[in-house]
Amino acid sequence: MRSGQQELVKIPGDYPVGMVVGKHGSNLKDLTARSGALFQVIGQNVLLDGTAGNIAQAKRLLRGQFSSFQASESARGHGLRFQVRTSGLERE
Repeated sequence: MRSGQQELVKIPGDYPVGMVVGKHGSNLKDLTARSGALFQVIGQNVLLDGTAGNIAQAKRLLRGQFSSFQASESARGHGLRFQVRTSGLERE
């Protein structure tokens, strides 16, 4: 089903494709409802179909998802380290 324009968006290599789709397509349904664009996942890409405005909104939503994921991965891998200290526990 073609609605107007189409654009291919690359999914970042570290971003799980399943997170774009969601459980039973729930993320795609939400993205479609919020943007008005149609989404089709093809390998590591998403084909967007809709008006120029629909596609622009869809790209903003996808970039937001990608940025949130990268920020959470960065926080998980850096700076959130705990150090266990045992000072004060002496054995006789």
